[in-house]
Amino acid sequence: MRAAGGGAKKPAIPSSERDFDIVLVGGINTTALTKFLQAENVPYKMALVTPNAKAIMPTAYFGVSHGHIDGQKLESAAVSSQVEPWSKTDVGAKVVQYKPEENKVVLSNGKEYSYKALVIAPGFNHTDEEIEGLKELQ
Repeated sequence: MRAAGGGAKKPAIPSSERDFDIVLVGGINTTALTKFLQAENVPYKMALVTPNAKAIMPTAYFGVSHGHIDGQKLESAAVSSQVEPWSKTDVGAKVVQYKPEENKVVLSNGKEYSYKALVIAPGFNHTDEEIEGLKELQ
């Protein structure tokens, strides 16, 4: 089977895999970074841990949608459709314990991943709930 660009398609990572070169933790930032690394065809075993099933984009990126989407956000795509299956995705999970001395993270679903490199990119809260005085103006 061929991947886009004509190269050989990498096989899907086994669901039982728990040992990774890179574990990426966060939301849209880590989804984008994982996709970027895959596009560069890096040889690393990667795992993406994100509580979001969909990539949420602030509407500031999409001015035409501003004011037309509840909560001022745009759900751009399912995370699983962004990341190719040769990397592990753990959607709906959060890291509940970091074990840096062991190079491990423990997830809310009970899984434990080991890593050589850990990337934490929690992103930012783009909801309008934290803007002081906004509720009083409405």
